[in-house]
Amino acid sequence: MGVTNTFGIASVAWLSTAVADPIADLYPTGRNAAGGVTALGEADANWEVREAANPWVTALYEYTNFCSSCGGIWIDHPSGGTVNDKGLAHPSWIRSAFATDREFGWRTTFTLPANVDLTTVTISYFVGFDNISRAADGISNLTGCNHTAWVNGVPIQFASVGNPILTQCAATIPASANFVAGNNTLEFRIWNGTGYYGFRLSQVTGTYQLLPAPPAAPTISTPTQGSATNDNTPNITGTCETGATV
Repeated sequence: MGVTNTFGIASVAWLSTAVADPIADLYPTGRNAAGGVTALGEADANWEVREAANPWVTALYEYTNFCSSCGGIWIDHPSGGTVNDKGLAHPSWIRSAFATDREFGWRTTFTLPANVDLTTVTISYFVGFDNISRAADGISNLTGCNHTAWVNGVPIQFASVGNPILTQCAATIPASANFVAGNNTLEFRIWNGTGYYGFRLSQVTGTYQLLPAPPAAPTISTPTQGSATNDNTPNITGTCETGATV
């Protein structure tokens, strides 16, 4: 006695061929509204700053760092300790002068599409600051290049090496961070122990992949869908989208 087989499509899925897309609206510090380099006294188009728990305000490119080799003056090239190497940091450093011994926050926003695969999002950067970064607990302070980044308010603490004044603190925020589809915030909190302080984010890149869209439903040409046969080795023909598994 033959076996009766009823024909229908059980499931269909894509073979994954995802590629990484850049986060298009993730910017370093130091860009004006026209996308150029901020001038002294000009607003940064993409970053906000706040002192302690005060409201967030647009970041301004104000005063910069102290240069002992320039004759003991404040200049607008804050990276390094000589006239020559300070110029390298000018395009994307922002400086503010407030009171000592308090926290300053710096934040920017970026967007991820609705169909983002959140397990694929990463952000890499170099950060520089004066003096030290807050720890993940938001209370204690770190040393050197060690620093914390807050993604949508959730901290990730990094062990990094180098000189923070020279913007040598490299880190990569992993996909396990608190990324969400839609609007996101990236924040840094710096403790200022001296009269002037600075912050800089440079060489920032972010990527993500999209969730694969489901393919169109395939069709069975023969045998007719829903038909029955007792043929154990029937010839089945039909069509589906390239790359789909039926």
